[in-house]
Amino acid sequence: MEDANFAGIAGNKRLINNLRRSVVNGTNSHAYIIDGSKGIGKKRLANAFAKALLCQNASADGDSCGVCLSCRTFDSGNNPDAFYVRPEETKNVGIKDIRKQIIKNMETKPYLYKFKIFIVENAGEMMIQAQNGLLKTFEEPAPYGVIMLLADNSRSLLPTILSRAVLLKMKPLDFETVKMCVRERTGADEQTAHFCAAYSRGNIGRALSIIEDENFMETRRKITELLRGLYQKDIVDVMLSAKMFDEYKENMQDVFDIAEMWFRDVAVCAETESEKHIIQKDMTTAIKETAYQIGTERALKGFDAARLAGRRLKSNGNFTMTMEMMLMQT
Repeated sequence: MEDANFAGIAGNKRLINNLRRSVVNGTNSHAYIIDGSKGIGKKRLANAFAKALLCQNASADGDSCGVCLSCRTFDSGNNPDAFYVRPEETKNVGIKDIRKQIIKNMETKPYLYKFKIFIVENAGEMMIQAQNGLLKTFEEPAPYGVIMLLADNSRSLLPTILSRAVLLKMKPLDFETVKMCVRERTGADEQTAHFCAAYSRGNIGRALSIIEDENFMETRRKITELLRGLYQKDIVDVMLSAKMFDEYKENMQDVFDIAEMWFRDVAVCAETESEKHIIQKDMTTAIKETAYQIGTERALKGFDAARLAGRRLKSNGNFTMTMEMMLMQT
């Protein structure tokens, strides 16, 4: 397990400072929901908080010391009072998992330290029975129990769960912070880090995954070729045009992110005839040709349409309909 501590987490400082204070003052809650997109660092935050709560010599600012027995066993994954709740028989955490891994376990006091901490990954996908099974534990918490639910979308949890836990919403990071983290953690050069940060949506996990994803660059090339082709052909049927993108349904959000960045670079190139903002040098010629063909105003129109499409996708999840609407507005 990577070394878990608050100091190593980028961004979300206000949220982290509140957790630090709860460690120092002993005012932590019995239940938390850590909400944020996949890869944004929910587990990293939960680990840092759990480790600080269990630490035998927490610092004056509420972070773990990293050297006591509790910290060392936590980092090695062997702390006897830290538990990760995962499904054993089904795809998602079910009622049996809750009863066995939390409720039954909570009946006994901590083995060595002040708390028993339970971290539930993918909590937003918990079965309804499992969520209901947690209610009594939330309503009548053991004084030493701390449960952390990690959810990509907290709205998928029952209102009765949401009302009985402290909601911690992790926010996306700014571009420069993501770029800096990519360089520090991977040793990537400036251009690669810039590219990954541009497509990260403020999510460090996503930025790091792009570096390892050999298919992403090829996907970007193909999608931008399709977008260029729309201006080179007299395609009146929007539905027919949208079908050209069907093979990328498995990466729906990527499609609109790529479109947004593509139109942005075309607009910049058309407006300034500059290449300094182009985030992939081997596509500069294609961008310049498109900029000359469609001009700044239409490129900006495409940028706005792609950005709006990305937001619509999060609301309705229908790729084809969202693509058709984007194409109608470009």
